[in-house]
Amino acid sequence: MPIEQTDKEKFIHSERSQGTAKLLTVKELSEILAVKPKTLYSWAELHRIPCYKIKGCLRFSLPEVMEWLKSWRVEPTMGYNSEAQTLISPRKGGQ
Repeated sequence: MPIEQTDKEKFIHSERSQGTAKLLTVKELSEILAVKPKTLYSWAELHRIPCYKIKGCLRFSLPEVMEWLKSWRVEPTMGYNSEAQTLISPRKGGQ
């Protein structure tokens, strides 16, 4: 049985009043993350980013995406890193 419009509106209002974020479009999230929409479509297809497919359209929950981003965080290291120094290419002119 389909949900009546008034029930949908009540659900949306209750979600917003509880502080639950709305679902973002590809365009909205691409602007937030500063990546191309094509990149988001690729990540979604490869199951690399949490998303929802609703009637053929991708949607993203900002809190879920922010949590996903934390898993990609690289912690800075303190002090001299000899391994990093070997990866640096020599200056122009070989010096």
